[in-house]
Amino acid sequence: MFVMSRSVSYDSIQVLSEIHRIMQQDVASLCSSTTPHVNLEEPRTKAVFREMDGFLCLMNVLSALSTPRKTVPYALDQGQVDIELENPQMNGTDHMQECIRLVFVVISEALEGCTANEVYFRTKVGWESLSDALDTLLVGSSRRLRSCVLSHLLSLSLNDFQAPFSNYFIATEMGGLDQMDESTAEVKLLKENSEAWARCKIDHPAAMRVLWNFVQSDGDRQTCYALYKIVEVLFGACHRNGAVLSSLGIVGDVFERFLGVRATLKSTNDDQEGKGNEVEKKDLEKEKQALQRLLRKLLEMGANTTEARRLFQATVIRQESCEETLDPEILEILRFGMKSRWVEHFSLEGRASIVVSDEHKWKHLPKEGLSFFVRS
Repeated sequence: MFVMSRSVSYDSIQVLSEIHRIMQQDVASLCSSTTPHVNLEEPRTKAVFREMDGFLCLMNVLSALSTPRKTVPYALDQGQVDIELENPQMNGTDHMQECIRLVFVVISEALEGCTANEVYFRTKVGWESLSDALDTLLVGSSRRLRSCVLSHLLSLSLNDFQAPFSNYFIATEMGGLDQMDESTAEVKLLKENSEAWARCKIDHPAAMRVLWNFVQSDGDRQTCYALYKIVEVLFGACHRNGAVLSSLGIVGDVFERFLGVRATLKSTNDDQEGKGNEVEKKDLEKEKQALQRLLRKLLEMGANTTEARRLFQATVIRQESCEETLDPEILEILRFGMKSRWVEHFSLEGRASIVVSDEHKWKHLPKEGLSFFVRS
């Protein structure tokens, strides 16, 4: 009896690396006009990748990585041999992490500069499919693997797989909230170089939403704090990021988390016997301040009716004596958001445009004026 092993992860790494290499090679090459079913402005390899269900294959790779290892009998003339169908998860952490990283890299490369692929992935494959595949993969996974996947999601949303984004969430394993402040400071250093700061533009908002959902469902304080800090930095990188982040519908999540952290901090402070909880109090205070700053920034761009109603309802405190008072802390957040709120605006990208159909109504510019921002 002997064992024959087959390394699926190693094979996948080789294939994904080759696909990525060919895509990069072909970026400058445009398909010929004799191919009617392919957009003339997209690289040939990316079109073929889409038509051959490449995106579905990537989802299948993630699903295969989550399949448990099992041994099955296989009959040979010399006798029965146990063939071990080896899962990459059991084939070494490094192989598995590299395979996952390449899945994200190939998705990013396939979507970059190819409108047809972006539309196809959004409408035919769906970001929900990626979320479901990752959800299955991360069930019972190690903290290290989860941190790597979250970092890859951040990199995918920014279309940038270099440091400090590629290993941003890995810092959550190394220490407390102070360690995450250092990681965020590395991102802020990009401001010193305008070209590097341009890397902070959110290219795939849906990936950011997937990242947000995973972190919120996890509930880990360090990971949540890391997410709030990086979202705050990205919000200030450009107005486009602010518009994108405000459209994700995360105001409600941030506000509910803020209320929860504030209540926990209050009960901790009221605990007379909790003298040994100074570190806990410090972390809660830092998280509360991060949530407060992020909430203010999000409210600058506005909130939908449901979110605004929840905010105003929380402003009123009902006492046991049936008396009602106002919560000054929440009231201050609302005042700040209303005072600093952006005017009504359109945020366009790519080939988007505005067509004014009623020419008789628009004989003159609005009396408040018209501002036009262009970001190259």
